[in-house]
Amino acid sequence: GCADIGTGIQHISDLKKLEHLNIAHCPLVSDADVALLLQQLPNLEELLLDGCTAVTGLSWSAMPPRGLKRLQLRNSGQFRGWGALRMAGSSLRNLEADVGPQCSNDDLSSLGSLCHLETLALFAHSASFDGGHDRITDEVVVEHISKLTKLRRVQLLGFIRITDVGVVSLGKALVSLEFLAFSGCGTSDDAARSILKYLPTLRQVSAQVLSARKKKVS
Repeated sequence: GCADIGTGIQHISDLKKLEHLNIAHCPLVSDADVALLLQQLPNLEELLLDGCTAVTGLSWSAMPPRGLKRLQLRNSGQFRGWGALRMAGSSLRNLEADVGPQCSNDDLSSLGSLCHLETLALFAHSASFDGGHDRITDEVVVEHISKLTKLRRVQLLGFIRITDVGVVSLGKALVSLEFLAFSGCGTSDDAARSILKYLPTLRQVSAQVLSARKKKVS
């Protein structure tokens, strides 16, 4: 368990050569705990915080995750520290995170600064919707995610206002893309076919269409 999390975090922070840390599914881990780890572990490259529901990231700007290459924040729904991720733009390669019900396009605009990102997975948190997250739109995809030209894997799951326009913009811009999933988004049956016109070497596309719309995007 993680009942004495303060002592545990303090001991972990003494491991100055630590590169990989998994403290997932501990609801007592706080922003202050994470800030301490980021401050005290200069070699940390991978931080897994899945299920750490008390972590919001709102205070991370004082100690941004500059050296991280992989950050994972699944099954939390409370993360709001998207702005602090701008400081990780030169290092972060892999980001997997739930997007909470209050997150908007403005919150996710910081994704555009993660210029070395190779894997991006964004999931509409279960508390966000009865049918899908409706505050994230094509704007995030077209204006920010499609600018991350080193991306090889992209997952966008449960965002009902991301449509063919956003998804196809990825196909046009991300020439290195190998895997794309957009299940539960507001796309039509034509989206995957349209993408393949631009990325014939794409290895895998995963899509679950929510409606029978036939909106064509060229």
